[in-house]
Amino acid sequence: MILSIGLFSSFIGFYHAISISFIYTKLLNLDLKNDHGLLISLNANNILKCLDSCNKIKHCVFVLFDSEKNCRLFDQNAENGTLIKSDDESFVWKKKLNLYNESGFGSSSTHLSTSNSILFDKEKFLSKIESQGITVILDLSSKNIVTSYSNSSFFSLISIWNTTSFSLIKSSVYGFAISCLFEFSNSYLITGLNNGKIVIWNLLNLNVIKEFVLNSEKHSGRVTSIIDLKDGRFASSSSFDKTIRIWDTMQHISIINAHDSNINTLIDLEGGLFASGSDDNTINVWYKSNFSLVRTINQPSQVRSLIKLNKTDLILALKKMEVKILDLITWSEKKTINFVQQIFSAIVFLERKYLAVGLNDGSLEIFETSNFNQFLTTKNDTRLIYSIQYLSNFNSISICFEASFIYECNLLSLSSYF
Repeated sequence: MILSIGLFSSFIGFYHAISISFIYTKLLNLDLKNDHGLLISLNANNILKCLDSCNKIKHCVFVLFDSEKNCRLFDQNAENGTLIKSDDESFVWKKKLNLYNESGFGSSSTHLSTSNSILFDKEKFLSKIESQGITVILDLSSKNIVTSYSNSSFFSLISIWNTTSFSLIKSSVYGFAISCLFEFSNSYLITGLNNGKIVIWNLLNLNVIKEFVLNSEKHSGRVTSIIDLKDGRFASSSSFDKTIRIWDTMQHISIINAHDSNINTLIDLEGGLFASGSDDNTINVWYKSNFSLVRTINQPSQVRSLIKLNKTDLILALKKMEVKILDLITWSEKKTINFVQQIFSAIVFLERKYLAVGLNDGSLEIFETSNFNQFLTTKNDTRLIYSIQYLSNFNSISICFEASFIYECNLLSLSSYF
């Protein structure tokens, strides 16, 4: 059996086939029982949804869809694995380029529209951004995005992109590597640098407004996180130098000697509080009013991410293979999710309905936050995922990899899954 699935563009209410189209051939009574070449595992309502997912992934070659609606997508390396006889309701499909037009298939062929022209333009735009290089990326309140690319300690290309016209608005070169980005008061871009500096930019024209370069006002290590303290005036930054610094747009306000090791994450909390998580295996909670310590919550391993799920629950990602759900009132543990790989990053997205966790083997695992059941696993790289960012305007995730202090981000479209 052959199934044809192509990408189509919309024109005055009709669908016309464009050059990207694929044929799927069913390999009867064969199953891929190992993980050679596995790209993604997900649940699909039917075979068309499963094949549609493969259609949108460049390196997908083999598709396994079974009787329990499990959909597994493989690249060409699956051929190096073992093909084993399967039950009668599990089949492997192989994708190849369709060299014929729609009329070349008879009644046994099925055609499925998977994208309109806007989605196709977005996919091309994401590819354009990715081809320029990304080491840090941020969604802006204007619905544009800002990216930074650094290929050495003394270079960053920072760019703002228009997500409506799919075009570059402006780029600027800066003489040091940028490690994190943060939008402040809708008008300013705060950048944290690998060398510990904080730089304030005008978002309208990408001109530098202020550079904090004195030893008394800058971090001495890589800046890891920047947050708004929600009082309309101050921002807070954390660093590998074990400190937290407080800023407004024009001056350095205060320094907190916060932890005994690298600080990886900051989070704003209710009740005039904020918190920090560190490689010293602790979460510290602070008053915003005077920046004094409220309490310390000890953990069994390094704290990689702190994420506020709702008013009562906090998601805590620990390096040694655990994600915990904590009660924000008592700080007691409500639930634990165990992993088989070390954890380096985590985010929630799509109105906090999903949790994405980045692992040290390059896997990205996604869970539903309503019950914390696993929804999807994808792995396109073997480098550890040091950062994840959700891009709401594109329904895409930026997955940022690191190996030997070399950083690179890839963009994964979620249009096939959500």
